[in-house]
Amino acid sequence: MKKKRNLFFNFLEIINSMIFRIKLLVIFILLSSTTFYVKNIYGQSLEESLVAAYKNNPLLKSQRASLRATDEQIPQALSGFRPSLTLSTSASVNHVQGKSTGSTDTKPRSLSLSLSQPLYRGGRTTNTIKQAEANIIAARARINQSEQSILQSVIRIYMDVLRDTAVVELNLSNEERLKKQAQATRDRFDVGEVTRTDVAQAEARLSRVISERVAAEGSLGVSKATFIRITGIEAKSLTRVPPISFIPSSVDEAISLALEKNPALIQALSVQRAAIASIEIAKSSMRPTVTINGSLTTAYDSSSFNYITETAQVSTSLSVPIFQGGTLSSQVRQAKQLASQRKLELEQQRQTIIEGVTSAWTALQSASDRIRSNIVQVEAAEIALDGVIQEAEVGARTTLDVLDAEQELSDAQVALVRAERDEFVAAFDLRLAIGTLSAEELGLPTTLYDPNKNYNLVKNKLFGVEIIE
Repeated sequence: MKKKRNLFFNFLEIINSMIFRIKLLVIFILLSSTTFYVKNIYGQSLEESLVAAYKNNPLLKSQRASLRATDEQIPQALSGFRPSLTLSTSASVNHVQGKSTGSTDTKPRSLSLSLSQPLYRGGRTTNTIKQAEANIIAARARINQSEQSILQSVIRIYMDVLRDTAVVELNLSNEERLKKQAQATRDRFDVGEVTRTDVAQAEARLSRVISERVAAEGSLGVSKATFIRITGIEAKSLTRVPPISFIPSSVDEAISLALEKNPALIQALSVQRAAIASIEIAKSSMRPTVTINGSLTTAYDSSSFNYITETAQVSTSLSVPIFQGGTLSSQVRQAKQLASQRKLELEQQRQTIIEGVTSAWTALQSASDRIRSNIVQVEAAEIALDGVIQEAEVGARTTLDVLDAEQELSDAQVALVRAERDEFVAAFDLRLAIGTLSAEELGLPTTLYDPNKNYNLVKNKLFGVEIIE
């Protein structure tokens, strides 16, 4: 009779173990991050989360406003080619008291319209336009870089939520199994088949799993809070992600793409061009300027003679700077030094990008290798668990041996889920390093921000203070 009860309890342990492994397999398939993509109409896809962040992120909105402010440098620069027109008027009352002539009161008034048209400014206007255009390109690249960093943050936190959800599910499944196993061990202790040590081991392992589950739930809560901060929406029923299909064939190809597309490099190059233009702007202060001026003046004198005079005047002025205490030469030298600094920063940025791409490539390869290793580890843990259970049936293994084998399988499954998350994130880290993680490059189904809209609106705008947001 005792032998039959022993076989019955062993049979229950085998059933519980099989149920646990089936649950692990189901969780692993559902939360796999690189195998397939099925859009769930009740779930929230990665694409939808990216679109939400693209629309709602306050940093992106603020930088777009900053870009629109930078656009105003163009009409300000173009104003150097345009005339300035000024209307002025004056009126006064004069009282003159003379001994022989008596008193005289006059009320002179005048109205004047003046026009000034620069003809030559030493190249200042042309180079100011070049500087403004370079600043705008740099600002656009800065927005592109921020956009890609934000989208990568969404991808990272999305995968964190998926990973933490998977870990919580694994821990819950493990906890449920160990509760049954602990109860079965206590039942066996009651009939004298196991010792109190076996009961203590089962309960200790259960307490450990409960602690791990609580920690996993805490991590999941933190990830969900971060998800809301980045995307502006809650993480509800996140669905599986698309497969990785955009990896360059080699690290050299990745570096080549990065040197062509990375917005940080484009920004550094534009900043250097703006610095070169600033040299010519400084030099223009050392060159002559030519301006044509015209005016129309109407004056009325309300003296005893009451008369009106009208005056028209056209003049040309030439101004040649000769000596200003060394200020102009110092400004040119300063501009040259800043341009030299920008050139060195450009080269430093190029080296940083190459390093970043290489590191991202290495991290991706390492994550892929870890997945292969974890798969082998899971398979080995499954085989080991089968063997331990069979040996436990004939009394060759203890309850602790079974618990250890099951824990090793659970740990291997969790490690595999983490490795798959790391591989997916590393792939997008590589794409970020290359510079192809923008909303346009990803093909997000949303209306993209058009920087040309405001630029074209204000470029030749002469009147009006209305803005677009």
